[in-house]
Amino acid sequence: MDCRTSTGAAADENEKMTETKNRRPLTSRNTGWAQGITRALAKTLITPNQISAFSVIAALLAGLWFAAVAWTDGWGQVAVLLAAGLAILVAYLRAFGGSLGQDADYSGPMAKQHRMAAVTVAAALGIVLSPWIAPGTVLALALWVIVLGCIATVARRGMRIHERLAKSG
Repeated sequence: MDCRTSTGAAADENEKMTETKNRRPLTSRNTGWAQGITRALAKTLITPNQISAFSVIAALLAGLWFAAVAWTDGWGQVAVLLAAGLAILVAYLRAFGGSLGQDADYSGPMAKQHRMAAVTVAAALGIVLSPWIAPGTVLALALWVIVLGCIATVARRGMRIHERLAKSG
């Protein structure tokens, strides 16, 4: 394949990513380090879809690690299964609203960026607090917080979809 063709395709795909209507609003996109990484990646043949695919693999590996920790604690395992299922439901509701012609709803309190932040903080706390508290306990607690937040997010997004449908129809 011609390098110019693939570079052009990557540039076209990178250009499409500048459209913000259906993108999750993240303040971290405006930080210097994020913009620097974005500029560097835009100069490569790496596409936004490849970055997304890599993030799915990274999330899968992290999920397996958290699940392995949770297997040592029965309630932690339940939290992992509930948190994963509810995270899918939260994303589904966003997509469902979009399929009805509604704007993408990235509201929380436990939207994707909030879940990722909670897991990141829990992982860091698990390491720092490990001399005093089992890391699995910290992770299980964080997962239960995510479960409760996802339930609230599902309810909120569901109600917003319902309200928009009622207004339009």
